Amino acid sequence: MPTATLKELLSSASSSSLTFAAIDDGIGGLKVVSAIESELSKLKFGSPMDVDLLFFDCSMKEGNFPDLPLQDQILLLDGYLRAISSLASAIVLACHTYSTIYERTNFAAESSLPVILMGSGVIAYNDFVQSRDLRKTAPIYFGTKTTKRRLDVEIIEGVAAERAVCIACPKLATSVACGKRDVTEALIKQYAEDAAYKLNELKLGTSLETVIVTLCCTHYSFVASLFESAMRECLPFVTIEVIDTVKTSVEVLNRPGKRVNPTSAQEHSPSFDVRILSRLAKIPDSLLPQLTPIVKAKAGSVLEPLPAAFDETPSPTRPRCLVLGSGVNGLTCALRLLKEGYDVHLIAEEIAGSRGIVFASSCLAQTTSNGAGAIWEFPPFGCSPQKEAREWLLQGRAVFELLSANKQETGVHLRPQTVVSRSDNPDNINAITDFKNWSFVNPDFTSGKRGDPDAPDSFEQVNSLYNCYTWYTSPIAFMPRYLNWLYTCCRDNGATFTRSRFSSIQEALRIVDGKFNLVVNCLGLGATATGDKDMFPARGALVYLYAPEVTSFYEDIDRADEDLTYIVPQENGVIACAGSSGGEEDFGLENRIGECEAVLRRCRDILPILKDAPILGEWVGLRPKRKGGIRLELTKDEGYDVINNYGHGGSGVVLSWGCAHSVASLAREVAKKNGLGLHGIEIKIVLGKKGAVLPSLEEGALTEEMRVLLKKAEFSLAAPGS
Repeated sequence: MPTATLKELLSSASSSSLTFAAIDDGIGGLKVVSAIESELSKLKFGSPMDVDLLFFDCSMKEGNFPDLPLQDQILLLDGYLRAISSLASAIVLACHTYSTIYERTNFAAESSLPVILMGSGVIAYNDFVQSRDLRKTAPIYFGTKTTKRRLDVEIIEGVAAERAVCIACPKLATSVACGKRDVTEALIKQYAEDAAYKLNELKLGTSLETVIVTLCCTHYSFVASLFESAMRECLPFVTIEVIDTVKTSVEVLNRPGKRVNPTSAQEHSPSFDVRILSRLAKIPDSLLPQLTPIVKAKAGSVLEPLPAAFDETPSPTRPRCLVLGSGVNGLTCALRLLKEGYDVHLIAEEIAGSRGIVFASSCLAQTTSNGAGAIWEFPPFGCSPQKEAREWLLQGRAVFELLSANKQETGVHLRPQTVVSRSDNPDNINAITDFKNWSFVNPDFTSGKRGDPDAPDSFEQVNSLYNCYTWYTSPIAFMPRYLNWLYTCCRDNGATFTRSRFSSIQEALRIVDGKFNLVVNCLGLGATATGDKDMFPARGALVYLYAPEVTSFYEDIDRADEDLTYIVPQENGVIACAGSSGGEEDFGLENRIGECEAVLRRCRDILPILKDAPILGEWVGLRPKRKGGIRLELTKDEGYDVINNYGHGGSGVVLSWGCAHSVASLAREVAKKNGLGLHGIEIKIVLGKKGAVLPSLEEGALTEEMRVLLKKAEFSLAAPGS
């Protein structure tokens, strides 16, 4: 595990020698070896110390490591680490890309060998700017596609996050390693122009005085001067500073450290021996001057071949899946398919959650999920087929309860739900909703009428024209945060994304220009473009109010006009007053005169305390309903296996995990039928600092206890049409 500094390893060495094995995806790590040799040369020891520095250039025979799917990168790195583990006292990941994925390898969990990580580059930047006025600076990070994925996460928690620009630089590391200066210079100029454009988009104005360029790939350290000149050309009115990321990272890794041999005279400098193992025959001469003399002497001669074990590392072959749509069902299916072992790419006009935590009223009109009420209620709202929908609903309950354990990150809360009626008899609510028959899901389910001594506080807030209630606790997701969490989990577990409009499955495949073994259609209403004419909208309107005193969900169950009316607590004191309007052919997304006013009036009928609550915004969305109910089945489209998963109406969020469970089952059938090897992985999900693991496939299924309870509630899951 990466717990030791260089100095600590030396001070705790049990003999007079120590072997560091440094590995990199290419020869950029030679700069790290040079930096380590330079740093350790400053130390003194009470007795002679021999330090062997082994460098392994693990660049692939064909293709580029950062271009591989994330799970394939993890698999290969795990093989590399095992191949060298018997040769070293400690391993140095002399590669930013390797460092960002190391903790996801099995080697990290199983091996006790000390491992030192270079990090992604954010640590070097934060250390570099400790005494700077951050209001006058902005960081630009250049890295591989893999390090950019990690940087996008770390920058959020780092220094000057709102001022940062991050650029992925495909092909640059390969160009540097080959010594192709003209190509390298052209690529750097292109990436510098991209960075300058993105920086200008931040509109930092005249306060910006210094741009600090952080090179988050060891190869880029060889061409730092080219980055500096290119950035000065693109941004002539600010000061450009380039961090020597390799040197800074090694220095940071080496402090604070234990004193070496504190009780003895420190007279001996360590002696070094360097070996370089690579598939290359020789290091380009243009790179040699930047290495320390000892490393340069070895790099300038014929290199040693890599051990045979490096050719035995497993070749990644992962089936590829294209998910159409990036709402709640597209993202949830993507996460489950990643768990099954698929390499997943999503394409959608709008990638839900990718813009941060954004209220539905401000943008994202094309993403219905962003404004969903997301109330887990039983039975599922307006869904068919009922038998499958009930199973899907229950399958997701355990996942939502798990996610509610860290509501600050997931946006999933356990909240009271108060359903009210004008009737004097609480059983009338059950006659309309069947809530009571499903009360086994919620042990705290209760019902009563006005005047009951144990009536919940939430009912006491209700208008006196309502005479009875049902009450229970259930998950509710604040969708802007929940979608951002889902997107982050997909991205961090290797999913990739394309933001584009398309009008057919074949057009989507042409846009992403890739070969896929499976397509999953989660387009919602967009499925009309793929040929399903049974889709139709159920139009809904929201009015956001500031009312921090409202913490329960409310629904008016028996309005004479039958207009759907409910109140959903969001976060930070915001609530959503919601309702429905419009017919089956009404695809309008504009706010209409009197529409939101009517919704607000009905909600104020329930809770008079909303009369003076400030209005924060309005939104209109379209629930994706389908004649004949939810479509979840495997079909063919011009030779492609296609799993359709859409038509969830107003229950897309609460059914998403159960439906993703069924999609995963069909995806396994496709893989088996086509002879595709699936190697399931452990999906890491963000749940606090320690993280958590996505529940296993078996845990997502209905338990026998649930089936018994369903039978007791007089629901037969096997009965036709139930």
